[in-house]
Amino acid sequence: VWVTHEALATYDAMRAGGTYELPHRLSYQDHIAWLHQHLADNAEAARSYFAELLDGFEDPTPLTALRRSTPAPDTGIYGAMRFRLDAELSEDLHRAAGLVGVPLPAVIEAAWALVLAAFSGTTDVVFGSTRGCRRTGLPGSDECVGLFINTPPVRVQLHPNQAVRELLADVRAQQVAKRAHEHTPLTEIQAAAASRQAA
Repeated sequence: VWVTHEALATYDAMRAGGTYELPHRLSYQDHIAWLHQHLADNAEAARSYFAELLDGFEDPTPLTALRRSTPAPDTGIYGAMRFRLDAELSEDLHRAAGLVGVPLPAVIEAAWALVLAAFSGTTDVVFGSTRGCRRTGLPGSDECVGLFINTPPVRVQLHPNQAVRELLADVRAQQVAKRAHEHTPLTEIQAAAASRQAA
């Protein structure tokens, strides 16, 4: 967004015969320096968090329902499905999430967990969820140009008599708890999980 805004502002200024002075923003190098220090300061807490989160989970979530005993013939015919999420439906989804006291991303993660559980035949699923990782970083990161995202794991353990409200509350609690550790590299998360399994 910021790159587009500044490019258009520069273009408009040049067309008018002037110049556009780029505002000072946090550099990505500043963020990287902060990130190295943050990871060093919080390594043990992050390791402990992810080891506990993934304790007992050893194998990737299997999508057995998608496997075929024989390969499907390659007909060369593929379909596409489009679904328009208009403003009214988007507002309805946000409103429905608010009625149970969670933001919409918690509803989406819970729904995805249910889909994975249905396809995998298991009640314990793990998947990666993209985190922006800007608001928990160095002040000014929200306007910095660079790659900040990470995909730490989400673990959802479903129970037969669990109410939807309870499932959403569990997913939301995990989202909040993960904020402090969302910058943790995936290699370190995997190492934390492996260390708990080896213990």
